[in-house]
Amino acid sequence: NETSLLMLEEQHAFRPPGGEWTDLSRSDTRWTMLREFARHPHTEVSDSELMEAVWPGEVIMTDAANNRIYVSISKLRKAGLHSRLARGDAGYVLECDVSWVSV
Repeated sequence: NETSLLMLEEQHAFRPPGGEWTDLSRSDTRWTMLREFARHPHTEVSDSELMEAVWPGEVIMTDAANNRIYVSISKLRKAGLHSRLARGDAGYVLECDVSWVSV
């Protein structure tokens, strides 16, 4: 489907709508973050929810946490999600439907 983000769970890969496949098997951080967005498409995910999903139980200063999130979001945007990951009032939102596929 050209309008959905395609996710390959076992391969840790995704394809944005109309885009190319991206392998995240070497980036657990970005893969876990993208999975969190994919579980809640069209819904804002707060920075604290992202921290808990990606770095569970880690105690970190707010500025450092926000920087980690910003860097990961930036890399996901560069990997083809630039027009699909937006900043909302309460967090970030994945603005597309998601289809989980298996090979």
